Amino acid sequence: MLCDIDFEQLTTLSYPLANRFYKQAREKGKTQSSDEIYVARIEQKIIAAVRLCPLSGSKVLSTQPSAKLLLRSLAVLPEYRRTGIGTQFMQYIAEQIGSRECWCYPFSWLQEFYEQFGFHIVEPNDAPEFIRTPFGNYQRQGRDILIMALNTRNKD
Repeated sequence: MLCDIDFEQLTTLSYPLANRFYKQAREKGKTQSSDEIYVARIEQKIIAAVRLCPLSGSKVLSTQPSAKLLLRSLAVLPEYRRTGIGTQFMQYIAEQIGSRECWCYPFSWLQEFYEQFGFHIVEPNDAPEFIRTPFGNYQRQGRDILIMALNTRNKD
């Protein structure tokens, strides 16, 4: 039984810990100084991490309500997958996102997972250029992904 899971935002000085985690989890994630990095830990061991990256073109700080974010590199260590950790972690992450606009490119089989937290599918033609262009590149690479967004409905 899993218990005592701690969720936290890393300080910039701790970003190398997230990079080490991504390598251990065999994920391609690599932190940037402008990212918000969140982790889940059991005792002191990082078992999950995610990056909230400010989207280029967003002229406001990522912490401002009008910020546009890209959720990237959500990963859980293989031995903790399918235990509910990812769901608990995403509930925490959704709280951290708050009212900020957030986009992601999940694999298609993760649609229901992200919908639980309020993300909805956005058709490529309905997405802004800063989302549509990378999505097209990912599709050309053969990735079976979607465009999903949070806090974008009823916005101009």
